[in-house]
This record gives sequence, structure tokens and C-alpha cells, in this order.
Amino acid sequence: MASPTLLQLRTRTRERANMENSTFVSDSELSRYINYSINDLRDKMIIKTGEEYFADIEAYTLVDGQEEYTLPTDFYKIISVQVLADDQLWFPLKRFEYAEQNEYARPLYSRVADLRYRIRGDKLIINPSTNLARRNLRLIYVPIPPELVNDNDTLQGFNGWDEYVVLLSAIKCLQKEEQDVSALYAELQKLDARMDKMMDNRDHSSPARVYDSSRMSRGAMYYL
Repeated sequence: MASPTLLQLRTRTRERANMENSTFVSDSELSRYINYSINDLRDKMIIKTGEEYFADIEAYTLVDGQEEYTLPTDFYKIISVQVLADDQLWFPLKRFEYAEQNEYARPLYSRVADLRYRIRGDKLIINPSTNLARRNLRLIYVPIPPELVNDNDTLQGFNGWDEYVVLLSAIKCLQKEEQDVSALYAELQKLDARMDKMMDNRDHSSPARVYDSSRMSRGAMYYL
């Protein structure tokens, strides 16, 4: 299904709300409703399908003695932090707790398996920060959705789920007019139920399973 533009989303929303000839809700205000509804849809999809639906990757080259690295400007949520080990395989790092922040800085710890990460503000913290010169790191994360600003900006199509954005935005328009939203809300609930059913498992060939995280520490003998 084609990706709708912001102009098309506004037009469809006004049609749904029977406000084609009304200026009670301005185009700029309606665009804000639409962007808010897009965020709502994305959060719903992340919860139901997993963060990897919108995954992006940021690459870093580690600097010896440097513990802070700036997160991407569109950063929303972490999926995984991984370091490239000597065997050229990506090794996922665990997050450290504040009580442990000095634990792995001792000389005893010099393996890739001992590296930990944590988010602090807009920074990615890597601990320990020694013996890491020029080692590659990658952050797999969920980005914040780009805001639709111009009429020709497009929303990525999701099997017709952009109708969720239209219905939710139309409800907001009618709520501002203090009009009855029950009919649109019933449609939204019906679409919401269909989406819940279809989003449960994006990969039908291999359903999600529980991962034994202890395998990582038992088998990790990657040395810097």
C-alpha cells in the first residue's frame, strides 16, 4: 500500500470528521494531531511486534580511556549494544548497574565479555573504558519517528494501518468541536483489535522464544 503524504492524511481526516469545509481546526493544528497519532501508532507497534520493527544502527569507534559517547539525535530506545570481538563476531553487552560501575575497571577484567553499557542522559556509557582503542561498537536502537511537516512528507505504509492515524486524529478534531465521537471510536476499536491480532507475530516462521542469557557469560572468552 502506498505511503500517504501529510496532505493526504489531513484530507482523509477531515473527511472522516465531516470537516472538509471547516476551518475550526487549522491545518497546522491538524498536522500536530496527525503527528501525535503517528507516535501513538508506533508505540503500539513496538509493544506488539518488538522494537526491531523500526530498528536503526549507529556505529562507533571506541577511544581508549573515553567512557561517554553521544547517542543519535533521533534516539528513542535501545535494542542492543554490541562490540566487535577479535573473531569478527558481534558480542552483545549487558547493562551495568550504578553499584557496579567500578567493578569492571579493575585490571583483572580485560575481556569483551566484561564490557558493560548504560544510558546517562544523551550519552552511552561504556565501562571499563581502558584497552579499547579503535575497537568497533554498534548501537541498535529504535529512532524517534520523523515529524511530518511539509505536505509531501510521507508516512511509511503499514498494511493500511495508517487508517488508525486518521481515525484517532478525526476523533481529536470532533472532541475539540465537542461533537459525538462514538461512531469513530467504535471503528477505531475494531481496527485496533484487528491490528492486535495481526501484530502478535511478524515472523510466523520462527515465533519468539525465551533466551538463556547465561549462555553468553558461560561461552564468552573473547579477549581484548
